[in-house]
Amino acid sequence: MRNAILLTFMSFLCLSITYADRDGRGGHGRSSSDDYRYDSRPDYSSSRNLRYLTYEGGNDLQTVTLVDLEEVWVNETRQVRSTCTRQVPVTRRVCRDSRRHHHYETAEHRRRPPRRGHGRGHGRGHGHPPRQECRTETTYRTESYACYRSETVRTRRPDKRYHANVSIKFKNKTQYRYSDNRADFLVKLNRERLSLELQGQSNRGENLFFMKENLRVSQLGDLTEISGELKVLVFDKNEFLRPVRQQIDVRPEIHHGELVLKMGKVQFEKGFGVNLTLSGNYGRTLFNGQVPRDFMSIRDGRYDDESIVVIDLDRLLHGTLRRGEYLNAQLTVSLMNRNLTLLNTRHTPQLEQSVRASISVR
Repeated sequence: MRNAILLTFMSFLCLSITYADRDGRGGHGRSSSDDYRYDSRPDYSSSRNLRYLTYEGGNDLQTVTLVDLEEVWVNETRQVRSTCTRQVPVTRRVCRDSRRHHHYETAEHRRRPPRRGHGRGHGRGHGHPPRQECRTETTYRTESYACYRSETVRTRRPDKRYHANVSIKFKNKTQYRYSDNRADFLVKLNRERLSLELQGQSNRGENLFFMKENLRVSQLGDLTEISGELKVLVFDKNEFLRPVRQQIDVRPEIHHGELVLKMGKVQFEKGFGVNLTLSGNYGRTLFNGQVPRDFMSIRDGRYDDESIVVIDLDRLLHGTLRRGEYLNAQLTVSLMNRNLTLLNTRHTPQLEQSVRASISVR
């Protein structure tokens, strides 16, 4: 009875602890911590060429060390334990009855006359009793024993080694310099190639991550050393995409040789670019290509969410603009910098917008 009461009490205590722990996590309801489940991350602790890291907003610096091997197939001859057999001689003494001499003496007695004085039973000439002949015989038995034999196998051997010791620097470029969006990244070393992959981010905010590599590779025998920095720029998605999501207005007149564009706020000027195709009378092409940064300026607009982009066509066309001429322009505004790599590969946003306009030279 006492054991039954104790068992019932222990069961009740376990259930109470379980429900208390569940309530401490927020039960089955949705909480801020549930927006980002760390227990869903894969376990890469056993892999030396992979590293899993988490970015939790703001400016952050993390250092990773990775090791990778390049192996080759080779033929290798080695001695392996085996079981062999051999024939072992066994010697023994064997004796058998011999009757050949007994039969010979019986024949002699038949040719000779019977001796006197012998009884009737002895007069028949039975001879000597049988005798045994013994000799040594050798037989063989099979015996097993431990031995070694040669075996040729194909095996993998380390041929080259790769070692990476790099820092990953996150720089927050959002307007208010704050972001509560957490994200998971996977750093992977594949021989001499180091990569950073975005695995996912929480639902509280959406960021865009642009990476720039600044790595050094050195060779020492069969060892390749990789060092340097991976710089990651973090932008708020809505802020960053304003120039290509909002309408682009082109001023229909060129004053003082300047082509003026009005668009959404340009947050990252280093990644901003304009591709221009400009044709004049009779379809002649005046310019076709990327506008150099030296011929373009960006300033704030009348409102906080807009920017004014000015292209100096007079300098760009070397003073060949003619007053009163009408031009056709096709412009493509791009937010992608060639020196940066966008890590948001699962949901890649549209980073360009094109517009056509007819303008006159005043």
